[in-house]
Amino acid sequence: MILNSSGNVGKSTLTALFATKMEDTQIIEVETVNKGNSEVEGLNVFKFNANDNFETVYEKIMMNENVIVDIGASSLGNFMDNMNAYAGIETVFDKFIIPTVSDEKIQTDTFKTISFLRALEVEDDKIEVVFNRVKNSVENDFAPLLKAPFPFKKDLFIKESSVFKEIGFLRMSLDSGFNEDVSFYTKKMLEEKDKKQKAIFLKMDLTNKMIHKIKSNLDFVYSQIAS
Repeated sequence: MILNSSGNVGKSTLTALFATKMEDTQIIEVETVNKGNSEVEGLNVFKFNANDNFETVYEKIMMNENVIVDIGASSLGNFMDNMNAYAGIETVFDKFIIPTVSDEKIQTDTFKTISFLRALEVEDDKIEVVFNRVKNSVENDFAPLLKAPFPFKKDLFIKESSVFKEIGFLRMSLDSGFNEDVSFYTKKMLEEKDKKQKAIFLKMDLTNKMIHKIKSNLDFVYSQIAS
């Protein structure tokens, strides 16, 4: 499950990243405001309204081996209230992943989300905080949050990169935008005669180059959470 009581922290980005690392992943988006990953190429997304019958989402979770539940900030309270009506529901989730960014209010909301999960009897070892859009260092950017009583893993961070905006513009996942050959789209662009298609290849070329730059960082974060 990927959640935070604040929006714009990278929940949908992490969802897409983790989904492409696993086989036959069912994404469940509990969202009423944003589009999330519903239009992203290659992802299997089921949209769920937090006010809908919880049995529907529970069935999706239990009938699929690999499931990621991405909960929008505006839907978090209702969804958790519905979930809390059933004893032991939290045990079906392997991890509760909380992405956060350096904005101080969001850091405050991040610890509130941790406290909320603790109140639901979720153990700390099932909660992973991912420090997103790190500009300087985790210690500098997230100093207020790191003072909170929680065993944060400071190596779980994702560096600031405009690649996430680019893949959002292209409606692609990181996986579908990546080619092992860093010059693959450069060659495509140079060979293309049509100006519109050439512009698309230019965008994909720069995106591929940015993914190459950040890929090892993203792979490390996934490997630590999946272990």
